Amino acid sequence: MHSLRHASATHLLEAGVDLFSIGRLLGHGHLSTTARYLHLARSSLTGNTSPLDRLPPRP
Repeated sequence: MHSLRHASATHLLEAGVDLFSIGRLLGHGHLSTTARYLHLARSSLTGNTSPLDRLPPRP
């Protein structure tokens, strides 16, 4: 069960869900508890582009 929680939290984080929301879903009382998942997803988070880069080019 613990592995499923870790996998779910990591996938949510990689999908762009904020830490506060993930912490609430997992029932964490402190953000620092949820922040432990950052190291699991760090490699995929560093490759993300800025949302501004997704805007269409201006004419």
